[in-house]
Formats: sequence, structure tokens, C-alpha cells
Amino acid sequence: MIYLIILIASFLIGFNFSVISGTLIFLDETFLNTSFQQEIVVGSLLIGSFIGLLFVASFIDWFGRRNSLVISYALYFSGAVLFSLSDTIDGLIVGRLLSGVAIGASSVVAPMFLAEISQKDKRGGIVSLHQLLITTGILFGYLSNYLIDESGAWRSPYAASAFIAAIGLFGAVMSKKFHFTHEPTRKTDILMTFGPEIKKPLILGILLASLQQVTGINAIIYYAPSLLLQEGIASRDIALFASVGIGVVNFIMTIFAIYFVDRLGRKPLLVYGSVGMILGLILSLFGYFEMGTLLYIAAFATSMGPVVWVYLAEIYPEKFRGRLMTIATFFNLFFNAVVAFTTLDLIRLVGVSGLYGIFIFFLIISIAFTLRFLPETQGKSLEEIENSFKKI
Repeated sequence: MIYLIILIASFLIGFNFSVISGTLIFLDETFLNTSFQQEIVVGSLLIGSFIGLLFVASFIDWFGRRNSLVISYALYFSGAVLFSLSDTIDGLIVGRLLSGVAIGASSVVAPMFLAEISQKDKRGGIVSLHQLLITTGILFGYLSNYLIDESGAWRSPYAASAFIAAIGLFGAVMSKKFHFTHEPTRKTDILMTFGPEIKKPLILGILLASLQQVTGINAIIYYAPSLLLQEGIASRDIALFASVGIGVVNFIMTIFAIYFVDRLGRKPLLVYGSVGMILGLILSLFGYFEMGTLLYIAAFATSMGPVVWVYLAEIYPEKFRGRLMTIATFFNLFFNAVVAFTTLDLIRLVGVSGLYGIFIFFLIISIAFTLRFLPETQGKSLEEIENSFKKI
């Protein structure tokens, strides 16, 4: 039951990220008439996420994980209700901001909590459930958009997400199994003991979290229907249906990652997955847009999608894990926001081919970074990983 309560937050992360892709098409027919307005509504979720990170960084190591989840679910609920009832762009933005604050908090709490309650030989797979439920949320977001057949019905998915958030809130408040608390840690400690055991994992985590975003995944997740329409590949209905296919591939391949992450290790999955993402983008550049996109999504789902969160939940010392993971997640969401705010403008400036060329460049950097700097954490306890950095 405790896993389910945590993973509802993961589901809502993915749902909120993907559901907007179809909503944009319907709102484009009503009162979101410019790409700037669309980018503001999409990007406001990320702005809220930054606020959520600042919020969770202040108390996650002081008051435990349960309070973080309770507040996150309350914000998910409030944001979804406001968005579903809004008739103005201001209401849409505020609703997305509230949901974003919840995402910022739960993006840190969920994988970290899962890592702390898992056995070392199963930790990779269990933490990968966080990404699996994110992809499940993404899939349901796409599917709900496809099932909408009239403009006014775009509110229904947000009402449904409010109901799911209410279930998570009730479970987090009522469950008697949430007893994970930590002794208060002085804020100055993290600066006073800024040795290798903190410095190296912090830098590795920041770079890894950033690379997950600048390699382009959320350009596809946010704007998949728009990209299909932009390329003249599909009508509105077919574009929405194709985005459901993206969600299905993302979901299925994440299941494979859960199986292999504790058997093959973290580094091989990252390297092979990055190579697959490059091949997918190249196929798209040569005109095989649908096939290339699906290969890119499949490769991401077996590598960067789950493995980055496994690493971030593993490499930080227990005493500072909450705050250090918050820092890495901040950079992840920052570059997520950069992608959200610039994708449509970059397509206008350099075209889809130029945009994909940028993603290929960062994927090559990611492969080199993984091979040269990332340690393999497979089969090690959190204490063993922490001690390994102290010996550097």
C-alpha cells in the first residue's frame, strides 16, 4: 500500500506533462491563439515546479516524506480543479502553476522514498517504478486527449486527475505505515562538510539530470501532436492517436528497463539507450518520422527515463539526500522549462531537422559523460555507495 500511495504522485507527474499536448489543440480553437500563449501555459507548469523544489528543499530532510506527499496531493487537487473550471488564460496559468508546485515536490520525494525503503538487490527496479508510473500517466494523458471528441470536453481529464489526487491525499493522510522521519540537519552542515562525498555526487547528479532534458524527450512529450501536424503527416485526430502510440511504447519499454536495470547495470543501459535515441533522431531526419520517433521513445524509456532517477536516488549521502536531490531536480526541471519555452520557436528558426541536430549533439556528450565519469551502483547498498565517494 505504501508503494501505491507514493506512485500515485509519479502517475500525476506524467499525466500533467502529457495531457496539455492535446489540450493545446482544443484551446487553439478557442482562446490560445498564439504560440507564445501556448508556451506560457505549457511552461507555467515548470515555473511552478521550481517553486515546489524551493519549498520541498526547506523541509524534506527536517520533517520527513509524508508531509511532502500530503502537501503535493493537495496542490495537485487544487491545480486540476482550477484548470478544469477556468474560462480565462489567467486561470489556466494559475492552475498549471499549482500543479507544477506539486510536481516539484513529488519529483524529489517519490524516487527518494522508494530508494530508502527498498532492498539493494531490488532497488533499481523499485525506483524505476517511479518512471513507469510517470510513463503510465503520460499514456493516460495522451489517451484521454484522443477520447475527447469536442472542444468543451478538454476539461474532463483535469477533473479526473483531481479525483486521483484526492485518492492519494486520503491515502497519505490516513496510512499508518508512513513513519520515515529524519533528525533535523543544520543547514550549515552541507557547506561545512562540502568534501568529495558531497561534491562529486552533486556535480554528477546535476549533469545527469540536465542531460536527461537537453537530449529532447519533452519536446516530443509536450508537442508530439503539434510536430506531426507541423510535418504535414497527419490530421488532428490521427496526430492525437499517434501520440497515444508514443505513450504505449514509452510504457512498455519502461517495463523492460525495470527488469534489466538490476541485471545489466545502470551504465550499459544509459549508453545503449543514448545510441538508440541518436538512431531514432537520424531516422526522423531522413524522412522516417514515425518510425524514428518511436525508436527514440523506446530507447529513452529503457535508459535515461528510469536510470537517471535511479542514480539520483542512490548517489547522495543519507544526511543530505533530500537537499542534494532537490538541487539536481532543479536543474532537470530548469532545462525541461527551456525545452518547453523554446521548442516551437526553434522549429520556426531552424526547422525540425535543426532541433533534432541539437538533441543529437547532447546525446553524444551524454555517452561520453557516462563512460568517463559515472560509477556503476548496481548491487551496492546506499551506505556502500556513500562510502565509495568518501574514499576519493
